[in-house]
Amino acid sequence: MTGRAGQKQDTRLRVRKAFTDWTGISLDSPDAVLAEFKQQLSAVAASEAGAAIAYLPEAGSIPDLAVDRMEWGNLPLAGVPFLIKDLYDVAGWPTAASSKFLAQEYGIPSITSTFVKKLFNLGATPVGKTHLNEFAYGLSGRNLHFGNCPHPHFPERLTGGSSSGSAWAVGKGIVPLALGTDTGGSVRVPAAFCGIYGIRLTPDDWSRRGCFPLSPSFDTAGWFTATKEDMKTAVRLMLDPSPSGDSPGGVLLEPADLSFTPDLKAEYSARLDALDLQEDPSITDHFHAATEDLPKHYSILQSREAFKVHERWLDRCRDQYNPVVWQRIDRGRKWSGSDVEAAEKARRLLSDFFDRLFESHDYAVLPATTMPAPAEDQLTESFRNHILTLTTPASMAALPVLTAPVFMESGLSGGLQIIYRDPKSDLPLKFLDKWECT
Repeated sequence: MTGRAGQKQDTRLRVRKAFTDWTGISLDSPDAVLAEFKQQLSAVAASEAGAAIAYLPEAGSIPDLAVDRMEWGNLPLAGVPFLIKDLYDVAGWPTAASSKFLAQEYGIPSITSTFVKKLFNLGATPVGKTHLNEFAYGLSGRNLHFGNCPHPHFPERLTGGSSSGSAWAVGKGIVPLALGTDTGGSVRVPAAFCGIYGIRLTPDDWSRRGCFPLSPSFDTAGWFTATKEDMKTAVRLMLDPSPSGDSPGGVLLEPADLSFTPDLKAEYSARLDALDLQEDPSITDHFHAATEDLPKHYSILQSREAFKVHERWLDRCRDQYNPVVWQRIDRGRKWSGSDVEAAEKARRLLSDFFDRLFESHDYAVLPATTMPAPAEDQLTESFRNHILTLTTPASMAALPVLTAPVFMESGLSGGLQIIYRDPKSDLPLKFLDKWECT
């Protein structure tokens, strides 16, 4: 098959650089890795790269965080470049959160985030920072100041967000690994749209030390890879996971009152059938009760925290915010006591639901999106609410999630969320062992 249709068919068959490809290259220093990465980036259209890449370091400015050069080449990820969502601090590099003013207000960090350090200490090389929805407040990949981040293979569509630049870079094949954050879906949504793997952990030291917050009690660290083998490698090295059951069993969670694009719905059904998940009407009923009005409850709690983060700047720097982002933060100071009380009650109810569910099941599966990557005119408030209906259950319950891509014949994709209890568990490895991305 040739032409545009043929290109779409071949999207999922692209050969991307994996960890083994990079570690097989004879590179004698992080600066050599940076030079190789810049060579990869130079082949990309400047307009695309400009909407995705926020900061490129110069040679000699990559911080040597823990190891000497003699040891570096023997580390497991030596030679592997990775990109960093521009919320994480790297000593000597600006942190701007893809905003117009934060870098000036924040100053140049002198300490590197614990999350970045972990990767560097494994030998991986940070080669730059990536753009995001301004202050990570959005699921679209839009950015008023630096440009909307295009899908890596369908440039008329968007990546999703907020970890847009990181997902683009992995989906494009210029790095095998990129860091993101996930508060309300910011790893899961772009992973699904871009046809890659993503993992979000739980709120912990990695999301709270050296990472500019959106909403601290919801923020989680995470990353993207292009292949399941790379995701398995990253999970093993980053988390040193504990053994779980031999044959983990899952249950399907079915959202209420959502319609899915027919082609994507058919692919979801095929993948779910292959997973042989339990379907329990009583669990479905309890899930619907526990998630009633959940996007609203999530938005109340999340925006209150965001307002506290931004309170010192919100009015003084109002004209430097994207008006949509400003409004989402500003509402955080306006919720009534009864609004907050109802939202906290909803959070407890949902946590109780998952506690009971995980007594009899190892994981739950829920779609990550109702449609593939959207075009600009499809990014409506209704579409955002549909995504939040799918992503807020794990966010409100502070649970880890692995996202695995599901492809359509066109080459566009959605994704399935695999929600589990313990971020230190090896359940993602066991799930990926039986997952086939078709």
